[in-house]
This record gives sequence, structure tokens and C-alpha cells, in this order.
Amino acid sequence: MAKSLILTAAACAWAVCVSASSADEVRVFEQNGIVYRESRQVTPIGIAPPKLEPRQRTVYRERYTTELKEVTRTVQTPVTQYQMTPVVERSLNPFATPYVAYRMLPTTHWVAQTQVVKIPVTRKEIVPDTITELVPIPRTGQPTQPGEPSRPLQPVPTVAQRTNVGGVKLESDPPRSGASAWRPAETTVIR
Repeated sequence: MAKSLILTAAACAWAVCVSASSADEVRVFEQNGIVYRESRQVTPIGIAPPKLEPRQRTVYRERYTTELKEVTRTVQTPVTQYQMTPVVERSLNPFATPYVAYRMLPTTHWVAQTQVVKIPVTRKEIVPDTITELVPIPRTGQPTQPGEPSRPLQPVPTVAQRTNVGGVKLESDPPRSGASAWRPAETTVIR
């Protein structure tokens, strides 16, 4: 019983809401001695979402490629050899007799060598790429009820409109052309 009471109350509330929203405009008028009551119901229809249309577009992307390039270069390298070199011993001592001794001493000289080296070289290329994307196309007319012709949402402008750009002209501004009563401020020189 409580369930049916709740359902009945909900149905009544829904009926009141529907009747209140359905009679948006009520007009009472008399014609030929008869009083007429006319109610006009406006049903809002939502604006249709834009239509998505696939379009192909060419996009230019950067592509980097790295290659190993062989380069020949000349390098100076040290070469060390040990040679038997005569050395005079005790040459600064006045009390000892000097003598010649042979020792293995290192001698270094530089030799030019050519080497082949691989150097990484990076190149940048601009590559065209075709992508397909969904572009929204706005609807030109507002959806209407059956039997009504479609009408445009807004008037379509045919000529671009431009508002004036600039500031406000003041009376103290110099004239752009022609003669006027404007004179520059006089300078006062104090000596």
C-alpha cells in the first residue's frame, strides 16, 4: 500500500511538471463573440553536433639519420727507441780521470701516420607524411520539427568586418595635415 501511494504521488508530480512545461505561452482572445484560449508549446531541440569528416593532410616531419663516415687523417705518433749512446763519466771531477761509457738511452722522434677513422655524421631530412584526421564540419541549419524548412543558425557574413584600430584624438595632438591653430609649446631659456 505504501508503495502504491508513493508511485501515485510521483505520477502526480510528473504530470504537474509536464503540464507546467508544456504550456509555455497562453493567450486569451475573443473572436466573433467566442472567447478562445490558445496555448503555445515550445519544444527545445538541441543543436546537432558537428559532423566529423575524414580529411587527408600532408605534414612535414624531421627525420634524423646517423651514418658512420670513413675519414682519413694524419696523426703524429711518438716512436721511442733505445740506442747505445756514449756518455763521458766523471768529466766534472778534477781528481778522477774521465772515461767513456756506453749506455742504453731512449730517443724519441715523431712519425706521421695515416689512420682511417669512422666519424658519426647526422643528417636532417624533411620528409612529407600524409595523415588522416577527423575534421568537425559545422551544420549549416538548425534541426527543426518535421515539415518545417531548415533555417540558418546565424547569418553568414560575406565581407570581413574590421574595427578601427588606434587611440583617442586629443585636442593637444598636432594636426596630421593642413593649417590649424596648434602651435608647439614655447621654450623658456634661463640664462
